[in-house]
Amino acid sequence: MKALVLVCSPLQLLCAISLLQELNVLNSFVFFFVPKSNYVCKTQLRNICKLYNIDESSYRFVPLPSNTAFALTIIFYFVFRYLFSNIFSNSVLVFGDVFNRHFHPLRLLFSSFNTFIVDDGFSSFRAIQDFIVHDNFFPFASKTMQTNPFRLGLASKPFHFFSFYSKYFPSSPWRSQCTLLPP
Repeated sequence: MKALVLVCSPLQLLCAISLLQELNVLNSFVFFFVPKSNYVCKTQLRNICKLYNIDESSYRFVPLPSNTAFALTIIFYFVFRYLFSNIFSNSVLVFGDVFNRHFHPLRLLFSSFNTFIVDDGFSSFRAIQDFIVHDNFFPFASKTMQTNPFRLGLASKPFHFFSFYSKYFPSSPWRSQCTLLPP
């Protein structure tokens, strides 16, 4: 099994690595979507890659513009390129930060079974409390995001949710729709 990993921070990368180890995924490609000027973040991401022996040919830094439409175009371009080159392989999508509005539309390209969101912080609790327990799997409250054309397809499409804090989440009926990892 292969994995396509999209992250924006070092802690998201650490969560993704933990998830991939748990899933026994040996082959993955990572896109780091960080601002061009964020040298510290890039250095930390490179250091984590070295620590975990992730080959330089297995990741790529992609600067994201502030314009949402242009950012989505860039992300879709790289994801389609990856999918085209791995057309006959079983791939999973792993992305960091449940509140990253740029990554959620990609869930339409992958089955719910193969979609994993990793989260490294307290936003996990907010996403579960404010959205997921209400069967809304597109966690955005703003009017702009609620009227987004992708919302209808995503709001009811569950995913796997990986968080270091999952043992602290309450058990609820929504867990049959949105699997928490690790158990």
